[in-house]
Amino acid sequence: MPVKPAPANAVVGATIEHDDARTVMAFDLGGPVEASVRSLSNPPRVIVDLPETEFRLPEEARSQASGLVKAYRYGLIDQGKSRIVIDTTDPVRVDRSEVVLAEAGGAFRLEIVMAKVTERELAAVELAEAVRSIEPSAMVEAETKGRSGPPPRPVIVVDPGHGGIDPGALGSQSSEKDLVLAVSRQIERALLATGRYEVAMTRNRDVFVSLDERVAMSRRLSADLFLSVHADSAPSRDRAPAIRGATIYTLAEQASDDLVRQKAEKENSVDLLAGLPASTIADDQVRNILLDLMRRETQSFATDFRQTLVSSLRDRVLLARDPMRSGPFKVLRQAGSPAVLLELGYISNADDERIMQQPDWQARVASSIVRAIDAHFRDRTAARR
Repeated sequence: MPVKPAPANAVVGATIEHDDARTVMAFDLGGPVEASVRSLSNPPRVIVDLPETEFRLPEEARSQASGLVKAYRYGLIDQGKSRIVIDTTDPVRVDRSEVVLAEAGGAFRLEIVMAKVTERELAAVELAEAVRSIEPSAMVEAETKGRSGPPPRPVIVVDPGHGGIDPGALGSQSSEKDLVLAVSRQIERALLATGRYEVAMTRNRDVFVSLDERVAMSRRLSADLFLSVHADSAPSRDRAPAIRGATIYTLAEQASDDLVRQKAEKENSVDLLAGLPASTIADDQVRNILLDLMRRETQSFATDFRQTLVSSLRDRVLLARDPMRSGPFKVLRQAGSPAVLLELGYISNADDERIMQQPDWQARVASSIVRAIDAHFRDRTAARR
């Protein structure tokens, strides 16, 4: 049977060659494409932006390392746009990037030539990039378009974590981004079926959405509740078989323990993983202002909902030993919307991973969440009377 030719917008192979002076990374393409290539530091990496692309690469290719290349990852980052992020051992400059016609077979190839530089040399290039305005993604605009005035029903924002170029935690058979999207879709359907809520998803397909965009959507929709859905991973392989269960987090400036601090740092760094610039001092100032502005009532609502959600989940799913925790998660820093982060279980645990992939289990979780949301808004309505 003849092999089906790859479409023009496909990456079908990758190679790395290097010497003492430079590293050349080449991607085999299905046809000619336009590529935007730039380098960033902190951490050092090269960003390759492409039109929406089909990646036909083996999973082990992500950890391919040679010369200045440590590893690379790829995926959809926005509507109609894909990205490759190449992690490098040191800051690099891109001496050349072009699509060329390969000698063998007339195939096309994107060649990227990298050379090591100092951080100071690279800073000048990054400064020019930093002054450019970043417009919201088309996906977020589409979600919010046409909405004006206060909605007649409570607005629930369901936030499937990670996506696109950011797989999140990886299990033996699945990725966090796929699991949480499947569960979030079940939650969305169950909430809409009640007829009592308006529901928005920060993403409804395998696409990257920055943490700032997720929070911005919640703010623009004046969300009455923000639920971020994730799957946890044990800090080490040795501990993975012993750690299981769901956990619900609320915002706190200080993490409840060192493991939560490490988890929050990891979750807050996903924008760097996708190639976005690092936070600035101004970001920290905005963060502190938002924390100062957070109303005590909003904090109280989030804490109350966490308690209600734990009670609703308890008879349906296995909970972690300490299921109610707090930490400085960026996606929970919302001045006007009660926000919680739900870890469905540990994808690093074989039993949890197997269960979380089951549609029946996902449906039970969704119904438990709807039951908790119903109770939460019923209590809030009663308190106003």
